Amino acid sequence: MLSGNIGEWSEVYTFFKLLADGRLHAANADLTLDPNSYYPIVKLMRKQKDFSFDYELDEINIRISPEHKDTTEVVISRSNFGTAASEILSTIAGSTGNFSVPSVNQIIADAHIASLKEPHSDKGDISLVAHDATIGRATKMTFSIKSQLGSPSSLLNASGATNFRFVLSDALSDDDIASLNDLGVKKLVKTLIQRGCEFSLQEVNSVQFATNLKMIDSEMPKLIAALLISYYSGLGTSIIDLVKVITNADPLSIGAGADKVYVHKIKTFLADVALGMTPSIPWSGDYDATAGYIIVKPNGELVCFHAYNREAFRDYLLNSTRMETASTTRHKFGFLFRIGDQVFIDLNLQVRFI
Repeated sequence: MLSGNIGEWSEVYTFFKLLADGRLHAANADLTLDPNSYYPIVKLMRKQKDFSFDYELDEINIRISPEHKDTTEVVISRSNFGTAASEILSTIAGSTGNFSVPSVNQIIADAHIASLKEPHSDKGDISLVAHDATIGRATKMTFSIKSQLGSPSSLLNASGATNFRFVLSDALSDDDIASLNDLGVKKLVKTLIQRGCEFSLQEVNSVQFATNLKMIDSEMPKLIAALLISYYSGLGTSIIDLVKVITNADPLSIGAGADKVYVHKIKTFLADVALGMTPSIPWSGDYDATAGYIIVKPNGELVCFHAYNREAFRDYLLNSTRMETASTTRHKFGFLFRIGDQVFIDLNLQVRFI
């Protein structure tokens, strides 16, 4: 009997529902389903530990064909996958931690699913072949799955690589440093700014993350630093509100049209993170989740953002993300320290869906 958390079961739910529905609808920027825009699914592919299976759709059934020919081909009714998806969805609604869904054990075994989470090496969570009306043929698409069934998913996870180091303009005594460090990171930053202290970006602690950010935009480290100071000083939490704050401050000295420039740059950053860029791995600028995102809505409805509706996806990210304070002890940030006669602080970047 397989057991897993809400995120892992959400992945299986998405897989089963796509098999049952046979189509994937596009989303508008507000996550409403576009009834006139969808991709008819030809087949889904799923990796197991040793080899892969193809799940081919016809009007009634799913034909499961193994890559390894020693395994017997299986045919299962699409309606059975729909029933199983409904069972998973209703169980998720009342569950926390790790749990199992006994009623779907048999179909999971029949469908050759050995683990709830498919093994991945990139941000793609599910691969399928669907008819693409834009190019007039069936094509392979890889999507990342973001579920709204449990706690909000993260877009950019905190780590030591997402720490930014700032140097303070004020000279502080050791007693000042000790007392300020007792305040907690957000109150500390706010207190210093209220005193007139300025924070200047010294470096992105991870050289690789700095390089990846510059791949997006040469000014991106400075721009993210401005977002961090605005967030930790208590001027906002949601990305869209923080963009308004930095537009008024204009840290890049854009001048006229700054509002459009900052919105564009931050949307580009969010989209690049969503579709491939991670802090600690060298990034070429190519997207791993080549088609886009599948969103699992709270009611179980599936919608997607494809590369074709890029602007709707970028708008969705801007309006649906927030900054968050990770563990200061785990990631070693949020306290003042001295190097020579200068005082520094590391601030951490973490972005989560609202």
